[in-house]
Amino acid sequence: MKRGYDSLVPTGSSSKRSKDALVEIPRTSSLSSPIVKLTGHSGGVHSCKFNHDGTTLASAGANKEIFLWNVFGDTDNYGTLSGHRHTVQDCVWSHDSAYLASCSADKSVKWWDSSTGTCIRSFVEHRSYVNGVDTSNSNSHLVASCGDDRNVKLWDANRTKKATHSFKHPFETTSVAFSSKLLNENLVFSGSVDGIVRAWDLRKEMALFQLQDRLSPSIVSGLSVVGNSLVSYHGDGQLLQWDTSFFVPGNRLKKKFIGATHNRDSLLIKCGASTSMVGVGASDHSLCIWNFDTPQEFTYRLPGHRGPVMDVDFHPSQSIVASCSLDKTVFLGELAL
Repeated sequence: MKRGYDSLVPTGSSSKRSKDALVEIPRTSSLSSPIVKLTGHSGGVHSCKFNHDGTTLASAGANKEIFLWNVFGDTDNYGTLSGHRHTVQDCVWSHDSAYLASCSADKSVKWWDSSTGTCIRSFVEHRSYVNGVDTSNSNSHLVASCGDDRNVKLWDANRTKKATHSFKHPFETTSVAFSSKLLNENLVFSGSVDGIVRAWDLRKEMALFQLQDRLSPSIVSGLSVVGNSLVSYHGDGQLLQWDTSFFVPGNRLKKKFIGATHNRDSLLIKCGASTSMVGVGASDHSLCIWNFDTPQEFTYRLPGHRGPVMDVDFHPSQSIVASCSLDKTVFLGELAL
């Protein structure tokens, strides 16, 4: 289902609307409306991700299913992936968009054929809730997952149901992300409730380095990789950018994005980033977006959701942001250039 609204404009814009007229704002995307609202989930939505050409959006949550949506045209829900027995905490596309990986509070990680909706493999070595999942940027079948059992696990979804690597944290793990092709294809980042991001070297099978802001020791609930940078979101409202290059003298912390909301409910709120923007939801129902070059204040603070905003993703080629919430909805929003 879709519903159109007025275009989104940056915070502080002089564009206004009165009771009698609407200000014309140029369209900046191929969406059917400046804002599209997707409904159909019967429970809170925890994850939303564009595929790699931006034609499809996957959303998942408390109704134990993953919905597939056409992004353009009628924006219809054309497919449903069913098989998890509890809340789907996270989902992500393979780099060729042929597959989807998902993880759940049912302690499993699943690997789906995105064209048929078939579950190809189910990985069940985690001993507690699985909180995060990611796929390699170069190997279409390599999957990483993390969970409350304190483990980060790697899976070759094309070969075996057994984990190829397993790294033990001292505390519960909440988020996981592969490094980009630009950096190193053998590096995996994981965030934990201890406030530390660890970089695991798959070849050496050890933690290569740690990222920690001692002024922000709270839970790491979200990670997003762009080039040689990693963005982490922390429960105290800190959104941080790190330099993950191999040889970095001194502190790896590059900048702090000012204005994010304190995660007072300790939700597993995820962050998202593109080459130009970074965003994170909030328990106050808003979505904050910054230009990567101007972290001092956010470019957008977007209302619309009626519950905590759990995930955000940026379209790979157009000026579109996706967000999902515990209010059971997903929004596709056109951003002003």
